[in-house]
Amino acid sequence: MHLSKLILIITVFISQWSFSQSESDPEEKTILYTKDGTSITGRIVYEDFLTTYLVIFTGDTITINNDDIAKKNQLKDLFRYPKSRFHYKEGFHIDGMLGIGLAGSGGHTYSDISINKRITPKVTLGLGIGFQRLFSFLQVSAGASTLNLNITNSNIPLFAQGKYYVNRRRRSMYVHGRLGYTVGKNEEFNGSESINGFLASYGIGFTKATKGRVKTFFQITQSHNYSGGSGFSQDINGPANFDYNIWFNRFGMSWGLEYNLSSKYKRN
Repeated sequence: MHLSKLILIITVFISQWSFSQSESDPEEKTILYTKDGTSITGRIVYEDFLTTYLVIFTGDTITINNDDIAKKNQLKDLFRYPKSRFHYKEGFHIDGMLGIGLAGSGGHTYSDISINKRITPKVTLGLGIGFQRLFSFLQVSAGASTLNLNITNSNIPLFAQGKYYVNRRRRSMYVHGRLGYTVGKNEEFNGSESINGFLASYGIGFTKATKGRVKTFFQITQSHNYSGGSGFSQDINGPANFDYNIWFNRFGMSWGLEYNLSSKYKRN
């Protein structure tokens, strides 16, 4: 018992000295929010089930009962801003998104969900799956006829994506890109056999700091989606078989939510 107290005293003394000598190192600091609304910033030097010992900026050590702590923020996991807003710097997050796209020959709607990992404070990489419907007008040759077709392509994209944050202010801008493959079928053509393929998109996005695990983002995207196959149509001159190859090139806008999963940030 006496040995443990001696170790605690030595640890506190060393931490007081190092804290006062290296005040410029914010990565090791923690912000404690108490249930009475007080916030205290410092370095945790010891904690157990009952109490937490914190060295504050003056070099003094204070003791706080864990029952009085509402939540903790470790600064190495967060970009801190006024009014308790922050961006996460570490961990996994899930993104969900809805969007629409337009072009001269048609449009599309889409939704997707992805799991992402923060590789660095400014770079995230992830994998996802979605659903989209692509609409387009197409002219194809079928024997002696030229068919005017309205294409509706429903498919499931599987993709890898990345984001790079240009800055980490309270309102941040990022560039994003996505590569993948789509599987699906065109709905209008009896007996059609669709061969779907390459998917790529790129653009810019905007997000803002938050007080919790959920934050919103808005994206502007240019997307390119290839679809090809064969179809059958009942023309005025009789049944007609045809082949088609389409590039769906669309300008889109989307809105989404990001939910943080595994940062060391805790709510007690």
